[in-house]
Amino acid sequence: MAFAVTNSTVTDTSKILRTGNKIYFRKTGAMTWVDFGWPFNTSPTQNITFSQLMGNRTGVAVQLRNDMTEAAFGVEFDTVSVKDSDVYSLYTGGTGIVGATGITNATGFALKAGTTLGRCIWVQEDNAGGTALVMWMPAASISGNGEGEQDGYHTLKFKIDRLAKAGYVPDAALGTYSGNTSSDYGINFLLTNLAQLPALLDKIDAEP
Repeated sequence: MAFAVTNSTVTDTSKILRTGNKIYFRKTGAMTWVDFGWPFNTSPTQNITFSQLMGNRTGVAVQLRNDMTEAAFGVEFDTVSVKDSDVYSLYTGGTGIVGATGITNATGFALKAGTTLGRCIWVQEDNAGGTALVMWMPAASISGNGEGEQDGYHTLKFKIDRLAKAGYVPDAALGTYSGNTSSDYGINFLLTNLAQLPALLDKIDAEP
């Protein structure tokens, strides 16, 4: 049998993804999603821990097994949309309340430690190529991760952790996927037709 590769079109320019980022988060119990506006410095996180089993029969230790024992996935990013009250409430962990008396032209936010639980959609969109990579996280947590500055503009930093949802299987409306595709951490979709993105977001929104 002659040498062959399964992805002979891998070097086509259509396989390149030049990304803009759109990040959406929906708090547990909420009906609508918070849009993070203008993110930048967007970076996926993947922390994997392995346990190694070693043995020594000849005076030289050799590795017998290398098993994954911990896995954590997520995304970290900044946003310059700092004056949006919904974005800022996720940063502080508190709910914004507009004053009813006294100083009424202000919204107060309780600063709470910890994280906010919910769901997340991260879209890496390539308008030029007409494609998108969509990371659907049916369980996630978000927390503020510090403040920053970009050429004099104030920024907020966020950290989203992709949480395991044991036995997660997507609703049939999203499509039929095998057990190899479905996972506790949700699904990543590679859209080759950007026009399908609104329909995909609608179906994700309706996920039970």
